[in-house]
Amino acid sequence: MIDRCREAFPVQMMCPLLGVSSSGYYDWSGRPPGRTATENRALIEQIESLHERSDGVWGAPTITDELKIQGIPCSKNRVARLMRANRIQGIPQKRRWRKKANAERPKDIQNQLDRDFVATEPNQKWVTDITYIRTGEGFRICAS
Repeated sequence: MIDRCREAFPVQMMCPLLGVSSSGYYDWSGRPPGRTATENRALIEQIESLHERSDGVWGAPTITDELKIQGIPCSKNRVARLMRANRIQGIPQKRRWRKKANAERPKDIQNQLDRDFVATEPNQKWVTDITYIRTGEGFRICAS
C-alpha cells in the first residue's frame, strides 16, 4: 500500500499510520524477492502455460497432476491459491450421476456360487473382477 501511495503521500507520514517503521519499510523495499516468491513466479508461468495448452479448461487438480508428471513438486492447494491470485480459472465439468443399474440378472446367466466362496480343494471355484482405471489416455480395464 505504501508503494502504491508514495506519490500522493510522504512515506514518513504513512508508516506510523499503518504501524510500520519507516526504516523497516525501506529495508523491505530494497530487499530482493525471497525464495518462495521466486518459486511462485516460476510456478505461475508453468501454470499459465498448461492452462493455455488446455484451452482454459484445466483447473487446479489437473494442472497439479501435470506439474507432478513434469517433476515439479507442488500441492493442489498451492496451485489453487496461485491460480486464484492470478485470476486463472478452469471450466468446471458437470457431475454426471448415474443411476444404479438394475440388479436383475440376464435370463441366461445363473449365479453358480450364490455367495458361497468356500472351496474344499484347489481349483474348485474361480472368481474374477473387472475394474475401470482412469488414466491420462482414458479408461483402462483391469481384470483379475
